[in-house]
Amino acid sequence: MSEITEEDILSFDVYGLLKEVKGIKAKNDAVLEATGGRFNIFQILGVNQHETTHSKIIASFLSPKGTHGMKERFLELFLAECFSEEELCDFNFDCKNAVVNTESYAPTGEIQGRIDILISSGAKHIVIENKLLAGDQSHQLKRYAEWSENNSADFKILYLTKDGHEASEQSGGGIEYKKISYGKEILNWIENCCAESAKFPLVRETLVQYANLIRHYTGESMSAKAANEIINTIANDENIGIARLIVKNYQNAKNKIAYELLYEFGEFEKIARKTFGLNYKRNEKGKLGSKDFIIRYDIEGIEDVRIAILFGDSVTEKEKLIRLKINLEFRDGKNTPEKEKTAALEKYRTLLADIPHQVNPSEYSAWRMQFEPWETQKSEIVECFDKMAITLKNTRKE
Repeated sequence: MSEITEEDILSFDVYGLLKEVKGIKAKNDAVLEATGGRFNIFQILGVNQHETTHSKIIASFLSPKGTHGMKERFLELFLAECFSEEELCDFNFDCKNAVVNTESYAPTGEIQGRIDILISSGAKHIVIENKLLAGDQSHQLKRYAEWSENNSADFKILYLTKDGHEASEQSGGGIEYKKISYGKEILNWIENCCAESAKFPLVRETLVQYANLIRHYTGESMSAKAANEIINTIANDENIGIARLIVKNYQNAKNKIAYELLYEFGEFEKIARKTFGLNYKRNEKGKLGSKDFIIRYDIEGIEDVRIAILFGDSVTEKEKLIRLKINLEFRDGKNTPEKEKTAALEKYRTLLADIPHQVNPSEYSAWRMQFEPWETQKSEIVECFDKMAITLKNTRKE
């Protein structure tokens, strides 16, 4: 299609297309409401971004000895999703006798590393590095390759992320590995497992809920039927032009919402600062993009952790950002040993255990609270900050 002109823009029925898409979404939401499709035990338990828990869930389905009763079939489907037929033929991996472990000890020199998911069969290994949230550690994939070479004549490395991006140069430069994503390979694999487990209803329904969790986390929560209906609606000359126009202005619209919310939060912050009794400053902010809009605070007298406030980019019908998370997170120091980071977070996790939290803390966060919707819970936010402030002030005096 040719470049959109100003005359084209004036002729476009933008509101008509938005109304039509909104109607499709409303039908999808109605189906979810009528069938209980929004219920998800994984979300209730706070699994969303906890890498260790995701690794255990994935490993349990991959194991031929797992309680799912499907023996090696799920593992076969996983390998078929991640590798080509030619690669599998050359690798000749024995799925039937495979052993699957998580957090496997993998020392290299003085580094005491652990592999997120290790699939072993005889002298062959498949290493899965699960990077759902965390960044790469120094020379991480290189260390796993070194360990594999020392312990196996034949191995494969899979680098699993939310969106399938490459590993950093310092982690995976010069190393042969395959990048896979939750949104594509893992979701396709889980759906294929669902299709194969019709005679195992408890297993199938667990797989369905895990697939829905992945869709939610990767922004693909709409059903395939509804998504295809939207695609078909957009796929004509006029509507495709409108869609391009919307995409072109999407980031600007998100930034407008972010600035409005930041101003609103600034007014709240004046009250909150007085309530907290803590002297801390903003040290980072950014535009609302594919990731959350984040404001971080360093706390006077406390060197190892800081408060992070995350505004999610979910938008309500009123075009307001609704998700707000408060984290007490480790202040990232590249030279800080992992044991010290873990010890610091565990200390604060214990200290803040009596303050209710709705989302399980990740391995990088000592405490996390999620508020939704933001507009109706300001007093609760202040109350949580107040409790945190008292705890942190007492810690500072020790």
